[in-house]
Amino acid sequence: MAGNAQPVKKTEIEERVRVTKVEGKGDVFVGQKAKYEVTGYNKEASQCERNNVRWKLTVDGESDLVLGQRGETIELEIKQEWEGKKLMLMPYLLSPKEDVSVKIDVITWELPKILIETKRIEGKMADKISRADDMHFGVKSGSEHVHTNISILNQIGNTHVRKEIENDLKESDTTLFKRFEELVKYTSTGALQRENLALVAKMKSLKSTDINADKLNEPEEYSNEVITNAVFKHRATNDFINKVKEHIQTNVIKKHNGNINKVEEPVDNIEKPKYSGIIDQITGLKIAINDTWGHRVTLTVYEYDANSHQYRGKLHIRIFDHFGLDVEDIKKYGTAELVREKLPGIVEVAKSIPSLKFIALETVIRYLTSIAAAGFRAWFILQHYRGYRPFITIMEKEIEL
Repeated sequence: MAGNAQPVKKTEIEERVRVTKVEGKGDVFVGQKAKYEVTGYNKEASQCERNNVRWKLTVDGESDLVLGQRGETIELEIKQEWEGKKLMLMPYLLSPKEDVSVKIDVITWELPKILIETKRIEGKMADKISRADDMHFGVKSGSEHVHTNISILNQIGNTHVRKEIENDLKESDTTLFKRFEELVKYTSTGALQRENLALVAKMKSLKSTDINADKLNEPEEYSNEVITNAVFKHRATNDFINKVKEHIQTNVIKKHNGNINKVEEPVDNIEKPKYSGIIDQITGLKIAINDTWGHRVTLTVYEYDANSHQYRGKLHIRIFDHFGLDVEDIKKYGTAELVREKLPGIVEVAKSIPSLKFIALETVIRYLTSIAAAGFRAWFILQHYRGYRPFITIMEKEIEL
């Protein structure tokens, strides 16, 4: 009987019910359950026909999957192996057609992604080109003074500070480094004191022999576990991290419905953490860091459930500062009187030194302010007149979002 079968006429095929339109999400994430729905037929479809709509899925135009679900509406769960691939979902009654389909992009997260970054980056001013003021250095030999920016030294308007510097220029590097170390010893305690002295030793190892050549090189970076741990245990850092998380939750994830790829540029709207309190003046974070130069927050791991709107991820927090002095620093701390005015914590430092507790407090304060001012001038001279290069201190840690 097969030989007597009559071919189906073209007009009969055209009269059958066909799917003509389908709608649903074009951009999806791994793990998302995306809804797709048939919204058009070429003619009125019966309930039986609506219930029997089949679905075909192609992945990157290669693998074909006939889905087990039937009906006008399906929920497609996006699999991990589809990440970064292009899908095409075709509903049909007779046969699937590419012109009746939804083109689907399974988003790959653009990681790592910088979400927050200060305008000032490591070693640079806000233009990201010019050397930061406290990263300049130089050497003076006789009347010749070679400096990466000699003009900044002419900005010291305080005649008392200038006179003290001129007197100290007669001292040897050895004497100046001893004064520098004394400054650190009296403004640090415990493990931080040891690591802050290591910062001085690091600077001592960076003596420039050719200013014109060295100024073309990027400054060195330095980090150590003790200072990093002290920073990330500090209340200022915890407050900073909480503000970071709040910003990401509200202005990144919620604003863009979980799609972090829509973030085009990092923002600079989180106040930098500072370590300049009375306790910091005693323990050593102020002398090591004080007011940080900048920070960068990078999203390194990210998962998002579009159905529950839950997310998880990891952030790389990088806080950086410069171990160097600029003219503004020496204008603040270049004399004992200025130190007492600008460092009110020096009174508490005086009280905290057991070996000096039997000496009159005012005498101890005068002694400490004199040591501190001499230490700051020594630091300034070693950097700007003896060629010891400043460097970048890095404190970084990965945390859960």
